[in-house]
Amino acid sequence: MIESTDINVDYCEEERLTCVLVLDTFNIYINEIVSHISLPLCLWPINGRPLLDYTIHTLIQSNIQEIILLATSYSNEICSYIMNSQWLRTYSKFIKLIPYKEARSLGDCLRNLEKENIINRNFLLLYGNGTLLTSEKLNTLFSVHNENIRRDRNCIMTLVYRQLNSNHFEHPSYTDDQHVFVLRDNNTHRVYDYSNEYLDKYQISLDLFKQPNITMEILYCPLDCRLAICSPDVLHLFQDNFDFLTINEFVQGVLFEAKITSHTIYSHLYETGYFLSVHNLRLYMKGTFDILRRWSYPLVPEIISSMDKQLFSIVTTLVSSQIKLNDSDVSFYNISYPIIYDKHNIYKQGDIKLDRLSNIEQDVFIGHNSQILSGVYLRRSCIGQNCIIDKNTQIINSILWNHIQIGENCIIKNSIICNNVLIRNNVQIDKECMLCENVIIGTNVHLNQRMIIIASNFITSTGIIDEIEIIKNDDISISSENVKCSNSKQRSNSTSSSEKFINSSNEEIIVSNSDLVGIDGFGKELIFNFVHDGQAENFEDTDNDEDDDSDDDDKNQLNAFDAWGYRIERRENRGSSVISDDDFQEEVIRTLKRAYMENLKPNNIIDELNILKPTYNVSPTEFEQSIIRAIFLLPLENQIANPEQLNYWNTLKLTMDKISQTILKNYMKITNEQAQMLLLNEIDLICLEYIQLIGVYIANILMYLYDNDVIDEQLILKWYENKQEKIKNNQLIIKLEEEIYYDKLKQFVEWLQNAESDV
Repeated sequence: MIESTDINVDYCEEERLTCVLVLDTFNIYINEIVSHISLPLCLWPINGRPLLDYTIHTLIQSNIQEIILLATSYSNEICSYIMNSQWLRTYSKFIKLIPYKEARSLGDCLRNLEKENIINRNFLLLYGNGTLLTSEKLNTLFSVHNENIRRDRNCIMTLVYRQLNSNHFEHPSYTDDQHVFVLRDNNTHRVYDYSNEYLDKYQISLDLFKQPNITMEILYCPLDCRLAICSPDVLHLFQDNFDFLTINEFVQGVLFEAKITSHTIYSHLYETGYFLSVHNLRLYMKGTFDILRRWSYPLVPEIISSMDKQLFSIVTTLVSSQIKLNDSDVSFYNISYPIIYDKHNIYKQGDIKLDRLSNIEQDVFIGHNSQILSGVYLRRSCIGQNCIIDKNTQIINSILWNHIQIGENCIIKNSIICNNVLIRNNVQIDKECMLCENVIIGTNVHLNQRMIIIASNFITSTGIIDEIEIIKNDDISISSENVKCSNSKQRSNSTSSSEKFINSSNEEIIVSNSDLVGIDGFGKELIFNFVHDGQAENFEDTDNDEDDDSDDDDKNQLNAFDAWGYRIERRENRGSSVISDDDFQEEVIRTLKRAYMENLKPNNIIDELNILKPTYNVSPTEFEQSIIRAIFLLPLENQIANPEQLNYWNTLKLTMDKISQTILKNYMKITNEQAQMLLLNEIDLICLEYIQLIGVYIANILMYLYDNDVIDEQLILKWYENKQEKIKNNQLIIKLEEEIYYDKLKQFVEWLQNAESDV
């Protein structure tokens, strides 16, 4: 049991232990998802409590006497949480919230903190969302840093890592955005070289090995805790160097100028203990399941809940008239119901209803007032409050927030379902999908992996919020003789989501993709147009192009990884096109775009393309490859891609019907086997390059080309057989993320073979 700590006592200024939490990932992909939830990542629920709550618990138990929260774009929501929680009422003197709404990077936050002039001693810095799950007490790190300063008065920072016990690529706590290379002294742990770049080889200066009494060791991809112990000089250096945006840039800058400034940086490596910095969606899911499996003990649900039953009760009188909880946020701040811990790591919060024929296997959290019906299978999942799981549904490795209804015979794997979501019958949701607030998934829908579905057609952070009201009725009832309850009290009423009413303050029409979510569904896929050019573009165009260009490098550094922590392949962005880095291909795309917008005749377009060929001095093969790529990447152009269009495939079909089909028939004649094979190979490369955006529609693309006599049936089969032969001989290795593409390609080929045999 965690002992309560009374820190509301007067400490001497020099004894006070301070921790600064920077509550933002500064990742545009995560922040765009957050804009459709209106709840920052640091407040996402983990087993009934906000993620930030676990970090504050750890700091309190570590005898940290001053906690400074630096909030950025969602400071109002964080302020609501703090003002209406037990923390501020119990530890009001030692929790400070400082909003920096204009901050765009960690460097901006620390420069603003320096201006506040409230840090004059060593402090812990938690960055990368400011949320760390750990079983260790962090106050011991001050002793580590003080010892480094005792040996070296120039030490200004100690970086904290956790040793991984296995290959980092295989370790579940490792994501691409944690890649780091550290060269340090084996004895003193002083850092001499540092890099977070993916390189096949790292160059180390020979001068480092000429220094006496130094034994070098390499830390390659330890677990980055996103934690550092800093001296006040760190804030001064950030203030003096405006090009420092991240910790990585700061460390590299200090090491590069070490001979001039004499500043040094050290590292501390934990060999035991649980550590997890939650700064992307994969780590959010892992942190949830790790707590269920009690790897973070004593940071487990029933112990934290027992410490204070009223920890998150809503106060009747608000602390400030400007602080007000949104209705959608209430579910995260209501009364902390008691949690019962059962065998096989099953947690039951408050009153729940379990059908006797349901199968709750292991590592499951079920929130208050949730109902689990007959035949439901749950494994390693978190079910929030007021949820209904209908008959014969399977939920595996998934997180459900509050007020969710799931119909019969559904399969949900490795996904996140946010508040007020309705999933109808016979729905299958593949891994790493996320359904944002108020989404409705229609009957018999299958969502492919890594899809993010949103209900709104605009960014909710602008202050315009859609409200979709779910009407309650008694469509679902549970037979009392088949129900076992975790409490003696029975709940007679049950909820069902049957109708939706949409109220928008600006009367904007909300677009729903019925092809994706079903005719009885509501929602559309969130597509990041800037993912493919390596640039961190704004969602609204700006007139100041000079400023945008000057910030490109800074933005690239901040947004090299997607919301799940996967590295984004980078490419040069040349000109206005978002999809090409080749001058000739850009010109082809511009020609096709103009032809599409101006309704030019296909024959005139072909003449223009033929004129381009000698101008750019390209070979016939390069000419044809560029035309193919331009045709299939044309729907991604901003002027072509209409937000009201349902998806990439619908836009491609429009361009095909209008101009592209005739162009393909002209250059890729169906009687020319070499040209046909070139067409198939280029389509294959494009689909593999943009799997989630284009590759998932490979069956639609080939079916269209086949039906319109653009491509020959026998050549498709021959091309596919050659591809399968390469796979069989290990000449071609299928990556995990490519499986969805090859599955859909196989389905089309099998259909084509059956259609041929029927004839």
